Amino acid sequence: GKEISLWDIGGKSQIINLWKHYITDSKAIIWIVDSSEDLNQILLSKETLLDFIDKNDISRLPILILPSKMDKDNVKTTSEIRNIFDEDLKKRKVKNVNYFPSSNIKDGIIWI
Repeated sequence: GKEISLWDIGGKSQIINLWKHYITDSKAIIWIVDSSEDLNQILLSKETLLDFIDKNDISRLPILILPSKMDKDNVKTTSEIRNIFDEDLKKRKVKNVNYFPSSNIKDGIIWI
């Protein structure tokens, strides 16, 4: 089998500057998006990811985007999340990105 080390790092502004210390030997990024949030919060999540990519030259890494809380009412679908993120990720030359609902995380991990 394969060994996977995962870091669950919060997104508060004072923590974001520490993220760079966790990616040194990373082979992929898993980005969790709360699909129950309003569009402004999802756009903020996207901008945070884009800023992280720009500052850390990680566009070469596979990025798995997992919309969470899909079991709630009135959430953004995986397809809607893809539409929000995709164009800007392509502008950053991120070639290896995929989207899976968090209920299907096993397939997402296999994809990585």
